[in-house]
Parts: sequence; C-alpha cells; structure tokens
Amino acid sequence: MSRQRTLDYRVDIDGLRALAIVAVLLFHLDETWLPGGFLGVDVFFVISGFLITAIVRRQVEEQRFSLIGFWRRRIRRLYPALVVMVAGVLVAGCLLLPNPERAALPLQAFGALASFENVLLWRTTGGYWDSASEDIALLHCWSLSLEEQFYLVFPPLVAILHRRWRRGERGVIFLLLCVSALACVVLTPTRRIPAFYLLPTRMWELLCGALASTWSPDEWRRWTGRRARWLQVAGLAVVIGSFVTIENDEAFPGLRPLLPCLGTVLLLVSGDQAGPASALLSLPWVAALGKISYSLYLWHWPVIVLGRFASPSFHPLVAVALSLVVAVVSFCMVEKPMREGIQRQGLAWTGAFSLVAAGFLSLWLVRNPTLARGLADFNDPRAIDKGIAWEATQALLAGRFGVPPVAAGEPVELCLVGSSHARVLCPAMFEAAEARGERAVSLATSAVGITTPDAVGNAAAINGARRAALANLAPRVVIVAGRWEWEIDGNPDFERRLSEELRAIAAVAGRVIVVGQAPAAILPTTVGENLRRHVVALTVSGSEPLVAVSAAVPRANERVAGVVASLSDSRVTYVDPRPLFEDGAGYLRLIVDDAFVYVDDDHLNAAGGRIVFDRLVDRLLRE
Repeated sequence: MSRQRTLDYRVDIDGLRALAIVAVLLFHLDETWLPGGFLGVDVFFVISGFLITAIVRRQVEEQRFSLIGFWRRRIRRLYPALVVMVAGVLVAGCLLLPNPERAALPLQAFGALASFENVLLWRTTGGYWDSASEDIALLHCWSLSLEEQFYLVFPPLVAILHRRWRRGERGVIFLLLCVSALACVVLTPTRRIPAFYLLPTRMWELLCGALASTWSPDEWRRWTGRRARWLQVAGLAVVIGSFVTIENDEAFPGLRPLLPCLGTVLLLVSGDQAGPASALLSLPWVAALGKISYSLYLWHWPVIVLGRFASPSFHPLVAVALSLVVAVVSFCMVEKPMREGIQRQGLAWTGAFSLVAAGFLSLWLVRNPTLARGLADFNDPRAIDKGIAWEATQALLAGRFGVPPVAAGEPVELCLVGSSHARVLCPAMFEAAEARGERAVSLATSAVGITTPDAVGNAAAINGARRAALANLAPRVVIVAGRWEWEIDGNPDFERRLSEELRAIAAVAGRVIVVGQAPAAILPTTVGENLRRHVVALTVSGSEPLVAVSAAVPRANERVAGVVASLSDSRVTYVDPRPLFEDGAGYLRLIVDDAFVYVDDDHLNAAGGRIVFDRLVDRLLRE
C-alpha cells in the first residue's frame, strides 16, 4: 500500500471545523437561519474518523502504537475542557434551572463525563428534536459521547488490520460503513431516536472519514490530477448546500447526512493541495475559529440554554459574544495547556474534578433556588403533570375502550373525551370517581380533538375508535374538552363538526359537559411554548412574572358556547374556565389556590385541571 498520509498540521482542517461550528451555532440560535446547520456535527464526525484513523495507522507503521497511550492522549485532549464545562453547568444550573431540568442535571452530567450521554438521552427524553430538549443544558454532549465510544472500539481494529491485513483494510472499513448505514436507514422510520443517538447507526459517518484516510496524497493525486482543486470546490459547495437545503424531518438521520459527509471527504482528501476552497478555509481568522471550535462547541449550547433562563430577552448576539469569550478562555486556560502537557497534571486533574464535585454539592445544598420563592410549587415535579398517564391513543388504536381498560357493557359513570387539554382533567376526575366508588375512563388523545378532520395524521382511526368506545360504554356523564382555538384554525366546518359530534355523544350518554379552553399565554417568539422558562427568566431578571393572555381563546370559546346553545338540549352544558385563570387586567393568573397552574403556554397542569374539575365540572355533577 502507498505511503501513509502524513499528519503535519493542516490549516484547512481547522477551517473546516470553523465552518461546522458556525453552522451548529447558527442553527441553535435560530433554526430558521440555517435549517441544516445541525449537520455541522456530521462534518465533525467525518473529521474525527479521518484524523484518528490516520494517527493510528502512522503509529502502527512506526511501531509505536499503544492503545493505552492512545486513550490517554484522547482523554488529555478532550476531558479537561469537558470537565470544566460540566462543572460550570452544574453550578449555574442549581441557581437557574427549575424542575424537571434541575432534577435531571446530575445524571446528565455523569452521562457526559462517563461517555454515555447519547444512551441516556435516548432512554430518558423524547429525542433531540423534542421541544423539551431545548432546555437540556448538556444535550450537545450526545455527540461527544458517541465519538468517545468510537475511540474505544475502532482504533484497536484499525491497528490490527493495518499490522496484520493491510490488503483487506479498506474492504473491512467499507463493509462496516455499509452495515452501519443500512442499519440507520432501516431503523430511522420506526426507531428514529435510537437511530439518531447510538453509535451503531451513526458510526458510518466516522467511517467515511476513516476510509478517506486510507488514501495517501500520492494516490489521490494520481486519480484526480488537475481536477483536485475543482473537487475541493465541489466538496465545499456540497457541505454548504447541505446546511442550507436539508431540514430536519421524520426521515432524519437515514442517509440524509450522506451529502455533507461526502463533501467533507472531498475536502479532506484534496484540501492539502492548492485550490480556492482550501485557500478560503485557510484564511487566518477562519483557522483561528477552527482552533477554538471544540471549546466553542462545548460552551455555546449551555450559554444559550442558561441564558434563556436568565433573561426574558436573551439576544442572539449576546449569546454569540458570551460563547466566544468563554470558548477563548477555555481554549487558552484549559484545553491548550492540558493538550500540550502542562506541569503538575495530577494537580490540574484534581482541580478539574474538584470543580465537578463542587457542582454536584451545590445542587444538593441549594434545595430551593431563589427563583422558585414566591412561585408557589413551581419547582415541584407535579407542576409539570398534565395527566400523561391517562393518554388513550395507543389503547384506542389497539381496540381497547380507553384507559384504564374497560369492557363493553360495564357501567361507566365518568368518561373524558378530547385532546391533551382534556387529559389534564384526568387526575382530578379519577380521584373524584374513586372517592364516590364510581368508574371513570379516559378517551383523551394528544393532538386529536373531537373535531379534528379525519385526514389529519391518524385522526380517522382515533375518531372511529372513540365513537365505538362511547357506543359500547354508554357512560352516564361525558366530559368534552379541547384546545378549541387550535381545532378551529383551518377548519371551516368546525361548528358543523362539533354539533354533529356533541349530538352523537348525547345520544349514548346521560349528560355531556363541554369545557371551554383555559386562557393561553402570549410569549416572545424566542420562547416558543415554554412558559416555565419565560417565568424563570422574568423572575431572575427582577421583573414580575406577568404573562399576557391570547385574544384567540375567548373568541374560540364563544363559538363553542354558541354551538352548545344551538343544540337546545338540556343534557349538554357548557362551562368556561377562563375567569378562573385571568386576573381581569389581561394577564394570566399563574398561581391559583397557592398552586402554580400551567405547564406551558396553553396547557394547565394537574393542579390547574383540578381547579377546573372541582369548581366547574364536579359542581354540576353534585347539583
């Protein structure tokens, strides 16, 4: 085989790192700025596979490869800055984060340090793209854990192949690449979260770089000739084009990262030759940004997450400036000295892990952060409970009559129907039913209200199963609730559909109680639906937690009340919860009966649901 590619410093690789971190940073600040910016992580994967394989192969050729020595250098290169970042997040998190983010932080910190963050996030979250993930300050460590797992399993294989079977080296790497890519394609449609997070389904991207590193410069020049500079341009165009055109959807990862991976490979194998793309990536300021890319990656996401909890108007430019400052400090004070071998490394490691210990200790000592004082039970895990245990979607699709299972013909006194806005009433409804010795059942299904058109998602199957369940159960009382402003939006037949559904329910039930929508919050666009984060930011910044209410909800409730009135059926009653949660001055009442009552911008929590049930629904039942 041809002479191994040398590992002399290549400024263009630092330029490529700069391109990748800028893409990731822009995406995390606002994904509309660069829809495919998250693919910068895939560029980092290819670079890592390329460099690590080249290092191992050269050391094997020079007969100085040591697996323990390799791992020791990787630890010295990656862990000091990681340890300091984790320590900083622990300390800041104990002061800023509410539950459940605060309660989850210790295990997430341990996952980041022990290199299993990707597995932990797979098992404990709704996925990288889930809205709740926006508040996980160590979310970005999944990719670091994945790379570290790769460093454990792949270098020994490369060393053995390069020492014992060089002729088959490329073939084995290519075979592993194909198997990993195939697994990713197969699993993405049905198991998207593990396909995104786990090494077996993402390793093919690192293997793209590993395979590229087996070609020497001489081989590449013989194959490309004068085309090398234009292949550079093509590679750069493919990478940047991927950032602009590829968006996250249900098909990711699959083979979506293939384009940026191929573009990166082209830049890596031809970038050490003169060309316009190499010249651009080698600009001094671009390369300087690439040098601090690891520290910048470590710190940018915690700065964004914690900054949004600290300020209700955390500007993106402030996030960029803070991220750069902290990254430069981390690079100069931690990353570079440790990588170059500072004196008294034992003392340095002791200090680094002492910082982590102090972070864990701070979480244990500071039990009730200042931000939670005056916000009732805001920091109690129950404040985010919206009755998820009574979600009935899977039960209905499986042919069962709601949650808990009820057989056809069994007497049912209380039945809850509607979307997740109905489900928040479940804890109170089941407690009331148990106290009276009655049977209750939930037919509440997330994102599918009783007027949701059949053409939306799996609404047709759910609507049919829900009607069948009601006909078989014939409950004494049916409680109907929903996010009415959402069901009205884009549904010109809302009134007719609601009227038909309520008539059908009244035909099999003794009584129907229709619950209007609780007030919804108006939040800054930078907050999205995250009411809790906005309240924390207002409180930390010294402002009153005043949140304005949406005018769309009262309009929607009026239309629902009008439909109920048009039925002229005394068995169908409408109740409006808005007065319970509005203060009369256009703001939400976030605390009612000494309890924080909202989960997000439009969902009540279990405490809010209990207030609605006790004061409106159960009052009617008692009467």
